[in-house]
Amino acid sequence: MFDRLFQEINQDTPNFSSSVLADISNLSNEEMSSFTASWDVLADPTKIKLLSTLVEMGQNRAQLDFTSVFYLCLRDSNADVRCLAIEGLWEYEDRTLINPLCIMLVNDFSKNVRSSAASSLGKFAILSQENKLLERDTQTVHDALFDILENPEEALEVRRRALESAAIFNTDWIGEYINWAYNSAESDLKSSSLFAMGKTGDSYWLTYLLAELQSASPSIRYEAVSACGELEDEAAISHLESLVDDDDIEVQLAAIRSIGLIGGILSEKILKYCLNSADQVVEDTAREYLGMMDLDDDLIFGHGG
Repeated sequence: MFDRLFQEINQDTPNFSSSVLADISNLSNEEMSSFTASWDVLADPTKIKLLSTLVEMGQNRAQLDFTSVFYLCLRDSNADVRCLAIEGLWEYEDRTLINPLCIMLVNDFSKNVRSSAASSLGKFAILSQENKLLERDTQTVHDALFDILENPEEALEVRRRALESAAIFNTDWIGEYINWAYNSAESDLKSSSLFAMGKTGDSYWLTYLLAELQSASPSIRYEAVSACGELEDEAAISHLESLVDDDDIEVQLAAIRSIGLIGGILSEKILKYCLNSADQVVEDTAREYLGMMDLDDDLIFGHGG
């Protein structure tokens, strides 16, 4: 059944057609064996191009399921392929993914793969806090992330992703590592500390975040703004208001999203002001979050049925 696909692959400049790629959605075990044999002999650039296309298709078309292919690629010899496989499994929440990710986090020779694995484990950390994970799985995820965070020999890129994912556990120990990252001279590490502050859900960090709203760095302002939205503390709204006119469009949009997530009368007023923006994306984002706030009101007050 893969003849057409591998015929396209064997062209000098393969451009994969959607109908051909859809053939490798929802593969049976028998089909997977056949696909694996053909996959293993492909050149790395072809694997990367094919997998990148599958990741994009999987994100845009919910009916397609390339899980089996992505699982296969977690064991590929090429680090870029392994990273793409993790990306392809980004929304996959089955517990069978936990051990492979933990093993990659600890043992993979590629810093990029370890970093991707650390980020991907974040979804399982969230599930554990929602009581949607077995206790032993929660412990596995917790221990893997903390072992990386504790390891001074590990690359900072991997440690900061582990911090972002582990922050939701919100222990005193996490607080110490957030402070460590926040006081670092490394701007990426500081960005991760702000992201982690938001993930803790703890308003203790709001003072830190409000201070960073004034940062000269757009990336720092962006993380601080986004984290304020995660905390959903109404005390942040008046501080976020000026950032809907920030010089940086990403910061503007993050401010609108955070104001919408926090909600309330002042939030609604600010978002309505944004509807007059000359920027279509700003206007559309404000309209989207106003719509979400209206929907929330309907659910709370029992209207709209």
